[in-house]
Amino acid sequence: MKEKETYINQGLHLEGAAYNSDLRYTATGVAMLEFTLAMQSRGTEGPTYLRIKALGQAAERAAEQIKDGMGVKVLGRFESYKSEAGERHSVLAQRLWTFEVDEGDLTAPDSKGQRRLLHGINEFWAVGNLTRDVEFSYGESGVPFARGTLAISLSKEKTDFLPFVAFGPAAEGLKEGRKGERLLLSGQIKNDSWTDKEGQKRYGLKMEVTSARKALKEAREGKEVGEKRVQAEPLEDFPETLPF
Repeated sequence: MKEKETYINQGLHLEGAAYNSDLRYTATGVAMLEFTLAMQSRGTEGPTYLRIKALGQAAERAAEQIKDGMGVKVLGRFESYKSEAGERHSVLAQRLWTFEVDEGDLTAPDSKGQRRLLHGINEFWAVGNLTRDVEFSYGESGVPFARGTLAISLSKEKTDFLPFVAFGPAAEGLKEGRKGERLLLSGQIKNDSWTDKEGQKRYGLKMEVTSARKALKEAREGKEVGEKRVQAEPLEDFPETLPF
């Protein structure tokens, strides 16, 4: 069987306190572990709760180690999937490490009794195409604000759509972004919520951009690498209506 081609167009590096670990098996016998990663990325603001998923032997090994309140480092990627509630987002872990945390490393318990890891790592980068022109404006305090959606190709068959926001200088750097333009974005993954056309509250993830650059093809050993396994071919058209 021919190996399915994938593209390395994004990456996540996270640290947080783990809660609600749940190991189960799919109908085909594949182990799947899910848990919540709780982090406090900046000062008293920015609480972030991410649902993490791991598969296979890595899931089984992690399930034996992860306990509520334990520190976990995650390397992985953002993914979207369909559910009864519509388009949802999660994090697929590719590598996991556990570590001990001290009392001083955690916030006070929240309403669910969960304590977030202070000063944990929350780093994300992605290469993709803008699905529409960037929306740019100034807030009431005069701070620049930008928002948009990045189409990230995972393979020839699958593309994820990641909403993003930016403030200050990062927003200024995005204000000329146009539909189809290819960008390299860096920042943090944050929780997001919105109300759909039926008036229902929806929840997902978004990226808070801290750096934006025009993306060029990656070069290796002096030779330009094609789209295979590194970047997908630029998308020519996008759906006009997205769930964000």
